[in-house]
Amino acid sequence: MLLDHIFICVDENAPEADELVFLGLAEGTPNRHRGQGTANRRFFLPGVMLELLWVADLNELQSATTRTLGLADRFAARKDGGSPFGFVFKPKNPRIGNSCPFPFRSYHPAYLPETLDMKVADATPRIEPLYVFIDFLPASCSTAQHHPCGIERLTSVHVTFPVQGAPSPVARMIDSLPGMSARVGREHLLELCFDDGKRGVRHDLRNRLPLIIRW
Repeated sequence: MLLDHIFICVDENAPEADELVFLGLAEGTPNRHRGQGTANRRFFLPGVMLELLWVADLNELQSATTRTLGLADRFAARKDGGSPFGFVFKPKNPRIGNSCPFPFRSYHPAYLPETLDMKVADATPRIEPLYVFIDFLPASCSTAQHHPCGIERLTSVHVTFPVQGAPSPVARMIDSLPGMSARVGREHLLELCFDDGKRGVRHDLRNRLPLIIRW
């Protein structure tokens, strides 16, 4: 599977996104997830979309359908030890096969046709990121934007979480993917590296976001 996008649970209207704009990242179009109770500000980065996600409608977020996704608990727990991250994957080669590689529960959001669903990893601790597989997404991405800071290619993704004991089987699977690591650490932290970090630029955004960006 391939990484399609990453989300970070943030405060209402995602004021944290202004930090990314200041660094020279071009902001894309926002989105409102009808029936799911969330909205976002988005950055279409080389190789991945970064989504800053917030609660737009608590009733929708807590509905019976959306509870399958587990976002209500994640938002409630993000300031009390829960992981604020989500990783959404897609098939590496849809022509060969698009079956989900981990045990899952199906989530049918209102904004998708009834015949389509998202596969949400089952039996993973809340302190780890949310893992989702979407089998109908294309392998290629044509929505990448030009960024004033000059980044061209995502070369590594590293996420840590302070879970007690061993990481879940899904986390170990993700840790084996090229360019990705998902491991136990001291805090919830996401590190994105572009262009192998050749320019030696490092931005630590932990004053607003659990995020470090390098290029």
